Amino acid sequence: MDNPNTTELDSLETSILETESQLTNTFTQIDTLVLMLERLRPVSEELKSLYEDIDQLEKRIELLKKSTKHIEKEIQKINYTLKKEEWSIQDGTPRLLWQSSNPVQHRSSG
Repeated sequence: MDNPNTTELDSLETSILETESQLTNTFTQIDTLVLMLERLRPVSEELKSLYEDIDQLEKRIELLKKSTKHIEKEIQKINYTLKKEEWSIQDGTPRLLWQSSNPVQHRSSG
């Protein structure tokens, strides 16, 4: 008959071997993950740079929208002035555009 201590030792040894095998597998998986992370780092940095560029583009687009709205308002003013001139011509009382505009004041250079 087997000694009870021997059975316990065998069981303990089996448990230790199983734990060792699990640890080896875990470390192998960790090594694989570290390699994957090292490969992904440049991609991550590139994506970060890309997102920063996208943020800059969004800011520029907002500025362009504001500028476009301003230009649209100016065009509407010009169109209205032209319409007024057209109406004046149709009524037989043409106005000269330069008389109805706001002239730019130039400083004398003297």
